[in-house]
Amino acid sequence: MPKKTFKYLSLILILLAPLFLLAETSVAPFNIVNISDNYIQIRFELPAWSMERSEINNLSRVKIDDIPYLFLEETETLPVFSTMIAIPYQGGVNLQINTTQQSIQN
Repeated sequence: MPKKTFKYLSLILILLAPLFLLAETSVAPFNIVNISDNYIQIRFELPAWSMERSEINNLSRVKIDDIPYLFLEETETLPVFSTMIAIPYQGGVNLQINTTQQSIQN
């Protein structure tokens, strides 16, 4: 590899290093708790949220920063959380919810 190419590649990697560190320290709503040949245990934790009232139509909505929303009939409704899990071709799925927590606020 020519020295000039190596220098440019090194410079790019040094400049991108903070992005990799930031990505590693960010908190994701889905985390793998335990994994084996027979199962995978995933934890989902709802990020900080608040209720926001719209002055236009006097409706309330759940406000969560940096989360996409589901639109029904061109109206923003609920935040969407998703993750992808690969299941082998011969594998099957058995969903089990271990714990839930509810909170109602007026």
